[in-house]
Amino acid sequence: MARIEEDREDLMRDATALVRRMEIQIDGQEELIFIGYKRSGYLSIYLSQDLVYHFDDSCQLRRAFIKPFLYRSEGESLTRLARARTESTSELHSAKLSDEELVQFQLEMQNYIRTLQGALSEGRFKVIKQIPDEGDLPKELLSSLNIILSLNGKLSSPLVKR
Repeated sequence: MARIEEDREDLMRDATALVRRMEIQIDGQEELIFIGYKRSGYLSIYLSQDLVYHFDDSCQLRRAFIKPFLYRSEGESLTRLARARTESTSELHSAKLSDEELVQFQLEMQNYIRTLQGALSEGRFKVIKQIPDEGDLPKELLSSLNIILSLNGKLSSPLVKR
């Protein structure tokens, strides 16, 4: 991992593992939202440069990035990871979320997802770019968002540690 993070690169160009991807703009919002699906069906939603959610093929949360923290699923809870840097080292500190922190995290995520779902279902958005050009990616995304909300923040199985 790079020692210095830069602004998000051009995900439409560079995120080739996301074989179906698009940028959309919700009416009244300046920032673009990037959405992509891997071949496996895994979904990534970049609400902003500092707010990202990754879901498995069952629409259960796997990971999230909410600046400055990375979160990863532990099945029943989330682990919050924070990077501590010095001139010569980079350390990763982890802590399991408390029950209260987990509930708060899930409520906030559901609010973001509900806002995106509402914009899509009401047609208050426009597709800026889409790869591939064919297909109804907004409809597919809306279906995924409906599943995510029906799961009430259910978490993916623990990530396999390498």
